[in-house]
Amino acid sequence: MSIDAAKEQERFRRKRLDELAAARSERLVELHRSETTSSDGPMTRFWSKWRDVMIRDAALALMVGGMVAGVSFAFETQRDERIADREVRQNLAAELAVKDDLTKIYLVGQDMQGLVLTGRNMTGARLSQADLRGADLSIATLVDAQLRQTDLRDAFIRWANLNGADLTNARLGGADLREADLSGAVLNGADFRGADLEGAIFEDAVWIPSQQPLWPDGYTPAPLAPGGG
Repeated sequence: MSIDAAKEQERFRRKRLDELAAARSERLVELHRSETTSSDGPMTRFWSKWRDVMIRDAALALMVGGMVAGVSFAFETQRDERIADREVRQNLAAELAVKDDLTKIYLVGQDMQGLVLTGRNMTGARLSQADLRGADLSIATLVDAQLRQTDLRDAFIRWANLNGADLTNARLGGADLREADLSGAVLNGADFRGADLEGAIFEDAVWIPSQQPLWPDGYTPAPLAPGGG
């Protein structure tokens, strides 16, 4: 990376971190407000909801009956399900907004559209089948992350480290992957059509011949993986 590119990346990093800090401040104010109005004690309702979200198969548990924002939902109608999904997503966004280290976090199938995850350490994260459309993953560390069938369309992934990540059948149309490092990544059937791959690194990335990645028109990854293309 040239000195100018390194300076640009540092300026960008500082800008994104400043934006993230501002967003966190707003979130903390909101959480404090909910604390002062809660009859269950400081943060009790928030953390109990987040506990339910983070356990495995939490989505299924919520669909068969649970407590969201202190209201019991029978989930007998589509309207109830939409309300519950929105509550779960809001709780998830609130928790991720105040955590930097998301190593090996389990978020399979979660709705994470538009979330700001700039610079987070998500090494080994399990994000398969998650909806990350429009999410900001710039400068994030996604080494060995599981992104199988993950929807990353229009996501901002510039300068992210995806070494060894599994992107089997991931959808990345419209994503910004400029200067992202996908060295050693598994790209079976990954759909990059419409993505910006300027400066992206695919050294030693692999895929099987019957499931080649789908590249933007006229794009050839350099360098190609040995036996990968």
